[in-house]
Amino acid sequence: MKTLLASVGAAGLSGLLLSVAALCPVTAHLKLAAAASPASSHQIDQRIAQGRRAFQRGAFEQAASAWREAAKSYAARGNRAEHIDALVLSADAYQALGQYPIALSTLLAARETAEQIDDEGRMAAVTGSLGKVHLVTGSTKQASRHLRASLALARANGNRHLTIANLNNLGKLLSDRRQDTRARARYRESAQLAGRFGKRSSNLQFERAKAVAGLARLALRDNDHSDADTLLTRAATHIRQPPPSHEGAFGLIALGNMFQKLYTAPSIDASKDMKARWVSAAYRAFVDATAIGESLGDLRAVSYARGYLGQMYALEQRPREALQLTRQALFAAQQADAPEISYRWQWQIARLLK
Repeated sequence: MKTLLASVGAAGLSGLLLSVAALCPVTAHLKLAAAASPASSHQIDQRIAQGRRAFQRGAFEQAASAWREAAKSYAARGNRAEHIDALVLSADAYQALGQYPIALSTLLAARETAEQIDDEGRMAAVTGSLGKVHLVTGSTKQASRHLRASLALARANGNRHLTIANLNNLGKLLSDRRQDTRARARYRESAQLAGRFGKRSSNLQFERAKAVAGLARLALRDNDHSDADTLLTRAATHIRQPPPSHEGAFGLIALGNMFQKLYTAPSIDASKDMKARWVSAAYRAFVDATAIGESLGDLRAVSYARGYLGQMYALEQRPREALQLTRQALFAAQQADAPEISYRWQWQIARLLK
């Protein structure tokens, strides 16, 4: 689906969204909202909390369902502002599931309501989420337009978290376009703002880690292993700030992969001690991500962490341990009903057996 969307132009994407809208659960709920009997505020709050708990353990289907039901209830009660918030949350869950057309149609419905009530703050959030989806699907022009618009609105409304998140997403976009100087400027501004305002906010600490990891990725591209090592170590410190979360587990997995790249890059001339430290850092990142995933019941995080740990054992010429870990990763992916992960570990098992 991601490849399909990346190949569809602006006009084609609009047509695709129209055809998907007929099947979209959100669209159906919007049509039925007026006929639904309104749930109590307490019931809606429970659905929102249920969705957050499900999302944090990687149960994105459950999160999408809970938030979709909350959006339906808010619409039935005429609470349009809260309706927008619930739609944005459900779009995040659909994006995590890789269901990008549904995420986009959900956000378009949210944007229409935000325009009707002239809510700039919520317009900023919806527009930023649209930018994220377009970024993931490869629609870079639309991603740039939405992210820049969201950043301007977030700054104007004093929304620090959204400002920092937009800066990180713009840094990723510019990095993908190989505009490294501009990407660094965005990441550095994000890291500085998060460091200034996020000392007591786990969400902002995570955004700070993302910014520093983005700078590390650029250093890796330049074969600057010393700077990359320093930045990755700093990012790991920020990500390990409590409380444990799905985002934190996947952040550690991403850092583990970057430490592994440092270790395996043929163009990097480093001492044996330095390479041994990178191997140790990668192992620790994957092990810590596994522990977080297990504590949250996040089977997707457990699967990725164990699978990449198995990959590390394979690199160290320890195929027996690598095979055991990869089989555990496959089992976790199957338990999570995540075929998009299972195929990766099936391939790795076959390679190890060969």
